Amino acid sequence: MNNVYSLHIKVVFTELTYPLMMKLWVIMHLAIQFNLLNLVVNVLFFYG
Repeated sequence: MNNVYSLHIKVVFTELTYPLMMKLWVIMHLAIQFNLLNLVVNVLFFYG
């Protein structure tokens, strides 16, 4: 009984945290891409 209960908690925990982690990952991914793009634009502007 205890095992089933702890499994249920794990499932609920995963359901709650997984979308949050995905959002964080997407935000970080976009931020990194934006920073790289910004860097390229700055370099082109600086040298061009």
